[in-house]
Amino acid sequence: MKALASETKYFLSLSKLDGPSGRKPPLSPSEAPRLRMILQRHERGDYMITEKGYRALLGIAEVYAKLSV
Repeated sequence: MKALASETKYFLSLSKLDGPSGRKPPLSPSEAPRLRMILQRHERGDYMITEKGYRALLGIAEVYAKLSV
């Protein structure tokens, strides 16, 4: 979701991102929209973060900041 916070991305770009510990994130074109935190803009188009996803991302960042103190 962090990769989508500033701009939309095509699925190929998202699939190349590394997840935690260098593992690929478990994201497929059919699963991503089910999260309702990521929205596919066109059938074969790009993906963007939804308002719900952005709020979740901010909440995670807030928790992380408190743990890092």
